[in-house]
Amino acid sequence: MTMPFDTSQAAFRRLRSKYAERTESIVFWIGSGTSMPAGLPNWMGLRKKLLADFRSRAVARAAGERDKELRELEEIEREKDLWVAFERLEKHGKASYRASIKEHLNPDVAGRATAIPDVLLQIWEMKTSGVLSLNLDSLASRAFAQKNPGRHLNQLTGSVAARSIDALKSVRPFLVALHGQLEDTHSSVFPPSVLRDLLRDEGYRNFVRTIFGSRTVVFVGVSAEDVAVGGFLSDLRTLTDPGEHYWITNRGDADTVGWAEGAGVELILYDTPDRSHSEAV
Repeated sequence: MTMPFDTSQAAFRRLRSKYAERTESIVFWIGSGTSMPAGLPNWMGLRKKLLADFRSRAVARAAGERDKELRELEEIEREKDLWVAFERLEKHGKASYRASIKEHLNPDVAGRATAIPDVLLQIWEMKTSGVLSLNLDSLASRAFAQKNPGRHLNQLTGSVAARSIDALKSVRPFLVALHGQLEDTHSSVFPPSVLRDLLRDEGYRNFVRTIFGSRTVVFVGVSAEDVAVGGFLSDLRTLTDPGEHYWITNRGDADTVGWAEGAGVELILYDTPDRSHSEAV
């Protein structure tokens, strides 16, 4: 049974007050859940699809090599650390790895939904000051263009943001593709080693710290897997004064609640029976 969204939640009331009073700028931090209505997988789903691609390739190999590779793929499937799993998959063949990722995270592949997810359109309708995205697809920028024809969007990748703290002073809304863009192999964090370097970049870390110190951040469509792959999210609890931030989620399990409480992020719970996340905003 689907329950109506509970607007009496204390955290929701506080967020609504902030938005109504415009005392602080609102920034949305979006994860893979916002792209799933367009037929794109989350990180767990992406690993599953990559494994299927590599298994189909292994079948064509000689018996000895085939059995060895299939055993390795079974180990990767059991790997609890999602990022380690992606690193191990890349080692099976960089060209195949990148080609598979581009196929599975491309919203224009035949058979996928052509409409931009409502949650992304609604985010830009709220006149937010910016969006931080963990996704590699172009759906967030397309949503902005649809809602704001002719208006300029300041688009950055995670690596560029490390050197562009002034972008936060602009009156133009911004979109930071933290993991890079699918179409740009130079900005994408796949291969995984690029993300490790980015997370150690003090300029990048300062950019994100500035966001949390000067904005109210609202997480939408973010899962535990996004937290693992997102890198910096796991460091939130180490910030001296992280400010007031919110995670709008349909997950009320102990792990989610525990992470949010430890990171100083307030949970706003809702139901999402159709995985659209439209209830979120």
